[in-house]
Amino acid sequence: MFAEAELDSMTMMRETHARLRTLWSLAACAGLMAGCASPPPTPAPSAPPVPTPSAAPSPIEASRPDAAAPATPTPGAPVSAASAAASQKQATSAIELLEAGNEEQATAELQRALQVDPNNKLAASLLRQIQSDPVAVLGRENFPYRVQPGESISRIAQRFLGDVHLFYILSRYNDLKVPKQLHAGQVIKVPGKAPPPAPAPAPSPP
Repeated sequence: MFAEAELDSMTMMRETHARLRTLWSLAACAGLMAGCASPPPTPAPSAPPVPTPSAAPSPIEASRPDAAAPATPTPGAPVSAASAAASQKQATSAIELLEAGNEEQATAELQRALQVDPNNKLAASLLRQIQSDPVAVLGRENFPYRVQPGESISRIAQRFLGDVHLFYILSRYNDLKVPKQLHAGQVIKVPGKAPPPAPAPAPSPP
């Protein structure tokens, strides 16, 4: 009788252990399912990027003399009165050289004049007359003109071109190597249209 009671007790213990194991398995499965059903954790918002400071120089660095860009000479910068006078003297000397046919020396003199005073209009004009194509500047249309006694190429340039200092490009227009050797009676080409003939003088009354 005791053996049967002990046997029943062992059977009940095994059944109890089996139920407990089943309950533990169900609890573990329920926990796994709850973990799968829960939403994923929201990532923490990242901090905004910190702006990198620019490489601009500090006020102290900007105030240093070596921090500034090297100054370059400005072509239109004003010059002193002494420099302007010296430059004009060199341009006048170049005119004499051009009249004598010394183009190379005149070019060097004009370049020196413009280095002293970049605003020297006479030097710039004479240098352009040396370097430019005279036909491109003055045009192909021209008319013949006979040089009158006492006339120079400068006076003719003043009369027909409106500028006495345009004598050299007019000389090149006529292939005159030495402008000051122009003589009376010589026929040259003057750019543009021939002016209308002057009216004949009215006859004096008897």
